[in-house]
Amino acid sequence: MLQPSENFAETTIIPPQCLERFLPLEESYARPLRERGVLLAGISELEAPFEVERKSMPFHVVVYTLAGSARVQTRQGESEMNVGELWLGPARQYHRYQAAERWKVMWFHLAEETQWNALASEAPGVRPTRPIRPLRQATEEFLNETTLQEGDFRVAHTYAELIGLLLDRALGQKLNPANAQQLAGLSRLWERVDADLSGAWSVENLAAQMYVSPTHFHRMVVRHTGTSPMEFVTRLRMRRAAELLRASDQTVESVAVSVGYGAAVAFSKAFKRHFGESPGKFRASRSTS
Repeated sequence: MLQPSENFAETTIIPPQCLERFLPLEESYARPLRERGVLLAGISELEAPFEVERKSMPFHVVVYTLAGSARVQTRQGESEMNVGELWLGPARQYHRYQAAERWKVMWFHLAEETQWNALASEAPGVRPTRPIRPLRQATEEFLNETTLQEGDFRVAHTYAELIGLLLDRALGQKLNPANAQQLAGLSRLWERVDADLSGAWSVENLAAQMYVSPTHFHRMVVRHTGTSPMEFVTRLRMRRAAELLRASDQTVESVAVSVGYGAAVAFSKAFKRHFGESPGKFRASRSTS
């Protein structure tokens, strides 16, 4: 049996042969998903010895097995995730799973204290659900639409709305009006930040735009995104920087200024922390693709 570790909140083993497609949730056309508290999501093709162990993470995990299987352990014991099953790992509850040879999954990380807060009272395990095929198809079409050069982002937005509705139905959840309003406000704020990434953003001026104190704003953002306000701003800046490096002839210095860094050195350090390689290496490795 897999033995739980008490020494860390999360560990992962991801072999290089694994393939993962993440939903671009920071894009404007993914707003319907952000408003429903979807923090991270994707479709992954995994192989042994892929493994994830979480001790007490501040989000719910939903995993739907598309092919293959995995062993999973919770405080209640050990079981399997098999094809056609939707597995729920509520926030703050220990779980650990390992791919058995090959395992293809569709998965979602859901904010703990949004419309999904009722999931916290459930035990980890397979959850009865309606047929999940429409949700899988909508997710795959959303990914396809966003990767096509000629993709229409209005179509992507429509798929994002459909994914949200189907996920609601699969989990039997209804969007809390107060949380919906708060998430909608945050989404509009991030769109303003994304439109002015060179701006001197701070927790204080972001909080002022939401008419709340910096302390309350920090708690709000952590609750709904799983990260701090300035880390979320950094994500937006790094995403835009990657786009500019990949698709334009701007110098690294120019890109740095465009995304709010006064010095190329500071930008390069931040970029390497985020992507694991320097801006120059990132551009070179993608310019021939």
